Amino acid sequence: GSRGPPGSGMGASDGWNTVGKPNIRVERQSIDPSRLKITKQNLDESNIQLGPGGGTNRFSGWQRGSTGGGARNSVEQEKSNAPSNRFSALSKPEDDSRGRFGTSPARGDSRGRGSGGFGRPQSRGITPRSSMEQEKERALAAVRDVVGGQTTPRQGQSRESSRGREPHRVEIEKSSKTAPPTAKELTDEEMEKKTKTILDEYLHLQDIKEAILCVEELKSPSVMHTFVSSAVNYVLERSNIARNQTGLLLHDLVIKNVLSVPVYIQGLTEVIQYAEDMEIDIPKIWQYFGELIGPMVQDGSVPLNFLRKAAEPLKENNKAGLLVAEVLHAASHREGHKKVGSLWRQSSLQWEDFMPAGDVKKFIVDKKVEFTAGDDSQPSTPTVSISMEAIQDKLHHLLIKEKTDNEVIFDWIEESVDDPTMKSNKFIRALMTSVCESAITGSGSSARVLPEVIKNRGDLLQKYLDHRAESELQALYALQALVHKLEHPQGVLRTLFDTLYDEDIISEDGFNQWEKSKDPNEQEGKGVAMKQVVQFFTWLREAEDDVSDS
Repeated sequence: GSRGPPGSGMGASDGWNTVGKPNIRVERQSIDPSRLKITKQNLDESNIQLGPGGGTNRFSGWQRGSTGGGARNSVEQEKSNAPSNRFSALSKPEDDSRGRFGTSPARGDSRGRGSGGFGRPQSRGITPRSSMEQEKERALAAVRDVVGGQTTPRQGQSRESSRGREPHRVEIEKSSKTAPPTAKELTDEEMEKKTKTILDEYLHLQDIKEAILCVEELKSPSVMHTFVSSAVNYVLERSNIARNQTGLLLHDLVIKNVLSVPVYIQGLTEVIQYAEDMEIDIPKIWQYFGELIGPMVQDGSVPLNFLRKAAEPLKENNKAGLLVAEVLHAASHREGHKKVGSLWRQSSLQWEDFMPAGDVKKFIVDKKVEFTAGDDSQPSTPTVSISMEAIQDKLHHLLIKEKTDNEVIFDWIEESVDDPTMKSNKFIRALMTSVCESAITGSGSSARVLPEVIKNRGDLLQKYLDHRAESELQALYALQALVHKLEHPQGVLRTLFDTLYDEDIISEDGFNQWEKSKDPNEQEGKGVAMKQVVQFFTWLREAEDDVSDS
């Protein structure tokens, strides 16, 4: 329907009235406080309660307002002379028997137990605490007991009683610390893990003294045979260098009485008894065993007849002779046929100890162990001396032209060169020159070194240098002269130095002695040689610093 104009106040047909904005001026009136009637109740502000008080009917007082049912009666006023502590919520609960925020009645508090926090009166009885509150209190009690020295929470335990037990606990700890730990031997599994760790470090650092010290610290004599069997198993299929180095370690452990010969044989036979089965997967298994056992024969310090017991598990399958032959060849590669043959005869071993008598002759020829069948009637030293020029020519022919095995070279030296000559400076120089020259391929600026050749001849050099300081110095002089003769090809001397050091042919002291040498007869080519190996000596000194820091 139609509506009237704004402000007309006329009603519409639907019952609504249109009302315009009235032009009315409203004045703010002031209030006279004296006209307000306010009555002041005599209330104790510290006892104001926003919820119902205690009692059986907890909800009975909600309609009474913030006073919680009014002021306390006169009896309660008389009983409570001291004002309520409105900061009681900040106090620590002492045990589970106290109110949630109250203090212990044992401390002489006149309010009694259950005097609630924030000044709440408990005249109607103790309000039952919720399960959450109880859990909190138990947790606080547990923390308090642990801090006080008690490891398991106990309800109702005060700090004083907890502190009373603390000296006793400290005494127990002191007595347990002073008791010496009982020595416990390693198990077979633990010994196997220790063996692998020691061998990894030894094969990497080539520090046999440190390795022996680590084995001594194992202090488990009842399982030392496990060390031997684990070591043999661990390196059996690794490089020949790893097998030779492990064999040398076992040899030195026996020499230093860290391992006894029976323990060594026991650990060795634990692996050898399965050698025939292993031969299917490792065709060169006998050669590998020879490289591991060969170092035990190197100097005669261990009687050679230990082979009789070591090969005992293989006699049934006629494999004992095969193992012994490989051991003798590995030893000859280091010592020469002549010395090994002499050790064989001194041990009174016979091939019949390892195989049927009818197979011996054919076996000796097939396995090339004729050096064991000779006698010691020939003189140990040559009766006719040989000139140094002839020695140089022969070594050059054997090492460079024929590239013969070390065993053949050992045999020739033992038969042709007397002991004084073998230790002379000229012989050491001739041997070093021939070996290093055989390792250099190419000529001029394209010359390079084959480190494998030096490694293969390592036994030959080690035997005659024998880590003597003077012999090592003479060997480096020979190397300096050889490189000077070749007009100092780039990288040759550095590679030779690296290889000789890595293979433990020349010691660190030997290199340092050569660097500091001022011998006027050995200065030809020394300056250029020093420039080529500056980085080698820098690395050597850095390695020394690292070792001294550690």
